[in-house]
Amino acid sequence: MANQRSFSRVRRFLSSPQGAIGTAIVAGVLVIAITANITAPQNPSHQNIPERLQGPNAKHFLGTDEFGRDLWSRIARGSRLTLMCAFCALGIGLFFGVPLGVAAGAGGRTLDLGISAVFDTMLAFPGLLLAMAIVAVLGAPNLENTMLAVGIVYIPRFGRLVRAQVLAERQKEYVDAARALCIGRLSLWFRHVLLNCLTPLIVASTLSLATAILEAASLSFLGLGAQPPSPEWGAMLNSGREYIFTDPQLTYIPGVAIMLTVLGINMVGDALHEGLGGRKVKTG
Repeated sequence: MANQRSFSRVRRFLSSPQGAIGTAIVAGVLVIAITANITAPQNPSHQNIPERLQGPNAKHFLGTDEFGRDLWSRIARGSRLTLMCAFCALGIGLFFGVPLGVAAGAGGRTLDLGISAVFDTMLAFPGLLLAMAIVAVLGAPNLENTMLAVGIVYIPRFGRLVRAQVLAERQKEYVDAARALCIGRLSLWFRHVLLNCLTPLIVASTLSLATAILEAASLSFLGLGAQPPSPEWGAMLNSGREYIFTDPQLTYIPGVAIMLTVLGINMVGDALHEGLGGRKVKTG
């Protein structure tokens, strides 16, 4: 029965237009990132001033930027940096947010109030503003500090989600049965209760990945993330804004790359939401 339900959910996800299109977009971005060394062999940081600001041609698929660097190579190599930053930030948020959420939902009232107060304080600030403040505290702006800052922003978001799910699950009969069988507290909350919280957590993680890409790109665009000559998409947007009227491709090419990637991930997240049961998920 469980296998039939799982198969039905997978089939519902794959048959959804959103799921199919979103999966195709995300798969395409992943293929570009994985095969960047083959499909974009030129050095993304190599400057060739005589060939600066060229349009698409046989040598340069998408043209060149203000320093004569191949735009396709920078977009392809930059996909690795953008995805790596988003996945690392998401991992930090899950690694700390999930245990804190379980502790808040399963612990006593004092522990719950303390952790929830920290979460509420962090959530009182807009995510991008909080990330900017964290980068300022960490020191020099770079890609590593951007990952850490965005990851810290996601800790209370996942923590609040898991806490709410644990509070709902702890009222169910299987928790009382597990206690009657003298199952250890860690085993009860992390092996049994948390397992039943995975559906909304998976959906929230997928949707949050898209937001992490936007926030990391925003920090780089503001000069607080990846620094030139890094081919990170947000940093490329920042570099191309001076040429937005004369050579708009320097801006809209990385902008379209960000938009399509975020769109694909959001479509996958929406399809997962429907395919895994249609539960309402709050990520912030």
